[in-house]
Amino acid sequence: MSELRPKIPWKEIAETLGYCDRDEMLIDLYKILGIKPLADKLGVHRNSISDRLHRIGIKLRPRGGANNHGGYTWREDRKIKTKESRYD
Repeated sequence: MSELRPKIPWKEIAETLGYCDRDEMLIDLYKILGIKPLADKLGVHRNSISDRLHRIGIKLRPRGGANNHGGYTWREDRKIKTKESRYD
């Protein structure tokens, strides 16, 4: 028999941080923090944060870093630059 995971005390966490409810807290904090820092701050797994944001209709920002090319794949980005340079 598998054990159930303990429920996250969202209401208590939100009230401790001065918010009325979980969704208001997550939306507000996601504006300034990413998924991982937000999960670390709240003491929950990042999947709990991303799942909840998805359920309330918040579009997640793309992950940053070297692999984020602003919505283009490397080849598309290179192709666009090549086309621009041909017609300049």
